[in-house]
Amino acid sequence: VSTGFTIRDSIGNVAQHFARQMAEQGWKNEAMWAGPATAGSTWTRPMDSDANLQGMLMVSAFDDGRFTTTFNVTKVK
Repeated sequence: VSTGFTIRDSIGNVAQHFARQMAEQGWKNEAMWAGPATAGSTWTRPMDSDANLQGMLMVSAFDDGRFTTTFNVTKVK
C-alpha cells in the first residue's frame, strides 16, 4: 500500500506518527531509521499460532512538503 500527502513537518515526526499508530494496533517494532529524505521501520505481529506478519514502513520526503508512505507486509512461518 502506498499513499502521498502534503504537510509541513519533518520526516522524523511523520515517521514517528505512523510508528505510534502501528504500535497502537499491536505491531512490535524491530528497527527504525531516519535520514534527511527517508525514514522507516520494520515490524512484526502474530497472525495465528503458525505464522507471523512482518511489515516494513517507509516514508519519503520531497522538497515541496510532499511525502509518500509505503507499507509492505509478508506472512512468515
